[in-house]
Amino acid sequence: MGGRKKSETGGRSKHWRRKCRAARLLASRHALGEVKVEVLEQGSAGALVADAELLELALFNLAQNAIQASPPGATVQLWAVSEPAGGRLIVEDQGSGIPAADADRIFEPFFTTRARGSGLGLAVVKRVVVAHQGQVVVGRSASGGARFEIRLGSCAG
Repeated sequence: MGGRKKSETGGRSKHWRRKCRAARLLASRHALGEVKVEVLEQGSAGALVADAELLELALFNLAQNAIQASPPGATVQLWAVSEPAGGRLIVEDQGSGIPAADADRIFEPFFTTRARGSGLGLAVVKRVVVAHQGQVVVGRSASGGARFEIRLGSCAG
């Protein structure tokens, strides 16, 4: 996946590290200054044929949710894991996690547990990932918070 190719989803090929641009923007400019955002990369950066803006939107939505769910003083971790034929974007927070009763509904449009939420953020994430023939896997972080993993390419299984 080293050369530039035309994407079926967006007409452009972007370097894998660019997928972290939204995460870095959040880390440097987010309004909730009480939560630290760490951006971590693993693996050799390869090319990923994708619509960079859509993946950035998905990552931004996940990171924003993680920041809002985390208590003051917590750390939100965003990982970009590059693999030869794909990659993973992982967002982990230190909030209370996804309640089991809500797990089946979190990707439904307009479903929200927040008084001021639109319920569209995770629905957008799911649509973007599916458009890239990927998967979104939801689980618990080591701290008990939420863990969202976007799997693309061969990582999507």
